[in-house]
Amino acid sequence: MDKREEVDSDAQENRTLEGCSGASDISPDSCYGPAKWQADTRSDEELFRVALTENDDDERTTAVFVLRYRGTRDIFDTAVALLRSKKAADRAQGVNVLGLFGDRGSTRMNAYRDETVDLMHDMLEREKRISVLCMLLWALEQLDDDRAIRPMSRFTMHNNKSVRRQLAASLGWFAHRDELALRTLIGLCSDADRDVRDWATFELGSQFEP
Repeated sequence: MDKREEVDSDAQENRTLEGCSGASDISPDSCYGPAKWQADTRSDEELFRVALTENDDDERTTAVFVLRYRGTRDIFDTAVALLRSKKAADRAQGVNVLGLFGDRGSTRMNAYRDETVDLMHDMLEREKRISVLCMLLWALEQLDDDRAIRPMSRFTMHNNKSVRRQLAASLGWFAHRDELALRTLIGLCSDADRDVRDWATFELGSQFEP
């Protein structure tokens, strides 16, 4: 990778990292909603190009929503191939597409959930880049996979605060029904970083809302 390509890749990864803690799961209204996703006439190839290279956040996010909405095997396979990319930003977008694959707005039709979960678990064991780790934690929350709680919880001591913040945001989904998730969330309320503490406290408080 030459110097310019490395800089461009880091810039893309930074934009992805800014989407941690649920920002990638924004309101469908911000991306025009399911009716617009269905009406989008762009090819899958064009949508992936936009998702991977477009500088405009809204355009990039809209492309991801349309790809998820279509939810075809070809799109799934392309997203899976991105998981093997040498570029962290590409791997993160592959996870981003797969985390809510088959999303139709109010419903989700993911025929490849079990396959996706296995892929996410494998990546979580070996991934080092911060943006991808954050997206993986988010995706495992969206996939509602209880088996992920233990491997996710080991990131409570990760040296990067963005990872710990995303961990707090994601564990909130599981804490009402899993003791380990709840204990880990309580521990994060004492994290050295204020943002992590705030996320953990917010998620912990939500467990007791009526």
